[in-house]
Amino acid sequence: MLANLINEHALADAQAGNWNAVAATINALRSEVVDQTHWSFGLMMSQGQLPQELVVGIAAAVKTAASVNPLMESAFIAFSTTGLQLHTNDRQAMIETIGADLPSEAVAAVKSLGVRSVPVITTTAEACESAWEYDQVNRAFTTALNDGGINVALAAGDRDGLKSALTTLLESL
Repeated sequence: MLANLINEHALADAQAGNWNAVAATINALRSEVVDQTHWSFGLMMSQGQLPQELVVGIAAAVKTAASVNPLMESAFIAFSTTGLQLHTNDRQAMIETIGADLPSEAVAAVKSLGVRSVPVITTTAEACESAWEYDQVNRAFTTALNDGGINVALAAGDRDGLKSALTTLLESL
């Protein structure tokens, strides 16, 4: 997997042997995780997902919004009992609306319960170099087997052809 990510996202740096840049590029790759959990105020705190003060602030904001909007009243009831899924676009927008008077970090924390970005992989320069080298050897060997005559020489019992094909393989490494 790592070699494939290098080939796809950091080929030039890998070919130049700039393994720190390769690792930085690979570590910057992110993937979106959708969490379909039904989040209640209690679950947010008990799972340690959000600090109690933040959950209390969100609860107060939802309760305030509920006083003027019947849909928010339903959201407050759901957050207080069975929970709400927070991954849909509508729910993400609802969090923005409810959190208009809250710090942006608080809104982002609540939104991340439904949708968050996580690293695809965490790696080091050394791991990238090792994966790249292994992949290059594997590619050279596969090419030599299939296109370089090793399989043909083996099948024909051609010792000289096999020696030549193996020599070519070793020189390519």
